[in-house]
Amino acid sequence: MREDDHEKIVSADVKSAAALSLARGPSPAVVLCPIAVSVEGGAELLGVGRSTVYDLIRKGEIKARKLRGRTLLLIDDLAAFARALPVAR
Repeated sequence: MREDDHEKIVSADVKSAAALSLARGPSPAVVLCPIAVSVEGGAELLGVGRSTVYDLIRKGEIKARKLRGRTLLLIDDLAAFARALPVAR
């Protein structure tokens, strides 16, 4: 299999690519990053408690999404919030 064929498979189907990778032997790892986390996960990422995150959501400083009763926070929203914080002196 040519290298460019391998790249097409990886971009088309991650599961198939992982199986192909196993069959071919060791290769660079594919790292999947979440696009959303729970309130607990967001608190951990920001280094604050859950109640602080709920306060930030209530104040509109962080946007929350709902999925089947779960509150989710987009990683991009958490990053934007953190980048907008004042620089420590």
